Amino acid sequence: MGNYNSQKEQTTEEFKVNKDNGIMAFIAFILIGIIIFYSYNKKRNLEKEGIETKGKIIGLKKGRGKKYFEYVFFVKGKKYKGQVLAKNFNCKNKRRDCKGETSFVIYSPKDPSNNRIDGKYLSLE
Repeated sequence: MGNYNSQKEQTTEEFKVNKDNGIMAFIAFILIGIIIFYSYNKKRNLEKEGIETKGKIIGLKKGRGKKYFEYVFFVKGKKYKGQVLAKNFNCKNKRRDCKGETSFVIYSPKDPSNNRIDGKYLSLE
């Protein structure tokens, strides 16, 4: 009889653990969905309402095993920064360091921190 109660308690514990894991998986699924929706919305906003301005490459930054070009641009006198993967950006004259080069930056008028620079717009000078 004692053995039966022990098995029953063990089954109840396993059910609680499985239920908790299911809840955590559901929450993770919802959070991932929110992140994907937010990223898509930011990109869509740039495509739909983005404004172009001049930006300047200020340096190369290394992080997470990748290289990024950092750039700055100004909106109504306020300075904003952004970055782009170095491998996705073509420097003038095929140089490896684009520091000082200018290019178009597309930014959201609602939130200029939502911006991007694109290598295909290079060579404004």
